[in-house]
Formats: sequence, structure tokens, C-alpha cells
Amino acid sequence: MEVSKTLKTDIKMILFSIIIPIFNVEEYLSEALESVLAQNYPNWELILIDDGSKDNSKEIAQKYVAIDSRIKLYFHKNNENKGVSASRNLGIQKVKGDWISFLDGDDIWHPRKLEIEKNIIQNYKDLTLIYSVAKFIGKIGIKTTFGSGQEGETLEPFRVYLKGNHIHLSTVSVKKEVIEKNNISFDEEMRFSEDTLFCHEVYTTGNSFFIKQILSSYRINASSATNFISKKEKIVGRYVVYEKLLQKYHSKYQKEISFELINTGLEKIIKLNLFKPSNYSLVFSYYFRTFKNSRVLFLHKIVSFFIPFGILIKFLTKNKNA
Repeated sequence: MEVSKTLKTDIKMILFSIIIPIFNVEEYLSEALESVLAQNYPNWELILIDDGSKDNSKEIAQKYVAIDSRIKLYFHKNNENKGVSASRNLGIQKVKGDWISFLDGDDIWHPRKLEIEKNIIQNYKDLTLIYSVAKFIGKIGIKTTFGSGQEGETLEPFRVYLKGNHIHLSTVSVKKEVIEKNNISFDEEMRFSEDTLFCHEVYTTGNSFFIKQILSSYRINASSATNFISKKEKIVGRYVVYEKLLQKYHSKYQKEISFELINTGLEKIIKLNLFKPSNYSLVFSYYFRTFKNSRVLFLHKIVSFFIPFGILIKFLTKNKNA
């Protein structure tokens, strides 16, 4: 492992606080940290949260802490493994910068990422979230990109992206002030889609900006948590996102969230399981869950009964024309 020789620097004003949760990423951590040290824009601090790693990740992190005063390393109480959401939340408690950026311990950044974001922040005063395109890299042959949206500034992004928004957290920077004022954090009870929920909550606070450039590389490998999430879990996770948004933001966005909980959340669950009779108990359980939810509008509950028929008609029409 080669560690860049970086002089200790006293940062008088920190613009970006970068949070990296660390858990057993010794093979890739140095590359991630080097990509931060290589940033053209130097006005940052790096918050490393070790999540109970059992490999040499902690020792690698400590070597970087020793060479650059902008890098700090923290641990959970008793060196526990508490999960990525708890680690990010601990990082948020430690930050000093005006903007919080996220990077996973096995991902890497383009050298100009923070510089480009800094210029955007200076030119657009009402932004609360910035994100860009990520390129997949790794051992399993995936060569594509992830990240989409309305290029440039988006007004009222919560409404614009409520149905769905391809965004990878290692591309995201959020304004710290809106997180503190609106009590936004990563849901530690969620095993997946917690980053989707987090971004949607930030979307409620102001405008967003999509940089249609590849500024991050997202690593896919055999140990990536993403590889262990099934299609069913992702779809159920989306439903849970709408449930939690409806609970917290029903006073302002009840109609919009209630509709998407039915039209996107429940519809995807039904579509995945409609032709699998062995899974009908799952479908019925989410119907029951939907009707029990007092925040879901009654009209939308009625509409939900017609979803299976719509899916079936589309299926028959597609096969007839095939």
C-alpha cells in the first residue's frame, strides 16, 4: 500500500465534510482515500467511521490520519458493528463543513468532483442536494453508468422525483443546515433503500442539481451489499420508502405520496408476484398493510383493486402482439 505524502494543513473554513463508513474494505480503502486526497479543491475534511471491521481497514485508515490533519477516524461504542446507516449518522454528528458528501469505502471519486460542486454551490443559492453520474467498476463485468434526472437545477425535486430517481449516494453532497433543521438522518431500521429515503427527505427542503458527468466510480464485487439484495427486497424497500415519507410528510404531500405508494410501491409488488400463486400471501399482506394505513387516501385504496387487472391486460396484449 502506498500512502500519498500530504502535508498537515490547518483548514480555516471547511466547505465539504466527507463521510466514509468503513467495514472490511482493506482491498479497496486506500484507493478510495487516495481519490479524496487527489481532489483539486482542498477545502474539505474527511470523517472515517469504522464499523467494527475485522480486517486491516482500521490500520489503513490510521496511516492516512497520521499524514493529513483533515482526516479523522471514529468508532462506534465498544467497536460495535452497527451498520452503514448508523455509521453515516455518527459521521453527520462529527462534521464541521457546510456541505456533507458521501463516499463508500470501496468507491472512488474523479479528481474534480468537489471543485465542480463548489462552483455550482457558488452559482445556485437555493440548492440542498447535488448529485452526478457514477460509473460501475468491479470484477463481475458490469460496464455501465448509474444516475439520471433533469440536468442542471430542479425546482421542487420532491415532486419531480417522487416516482423514482436513479441516484448513487457516493455522488451525493447535501447541505448540512437542512439536515440539522429538518431532523433528517439515515433510517437505521432499514436494511436497504435507506439512502433513497434520505435523498427524498432532503428533496423536501429545497432545489437539487444533477451534474450529467461521471464524477464517481461505484464498485461492484462479490462482497458488495448490493449483490445480496434481491429484486423482491428492492421493490418492498421502495414501498417502505413511501410509507415512511407518508408518515412524516403527509401534511404537505399526502396526495402525491399516497398516489405513488399505490401506483409505484404496491403496483410493483403485485406485478412481481401476480403470476406466482405461492407468493399471494405476500401480496395480500401488503394490501392489508395499505388499507390499514390511515394516511393513504380512500380513493387510492379503491384504485388499488384494479391494479391486478391492468397488469393482466398489459400481459395478455403483449403476448398477443408478440
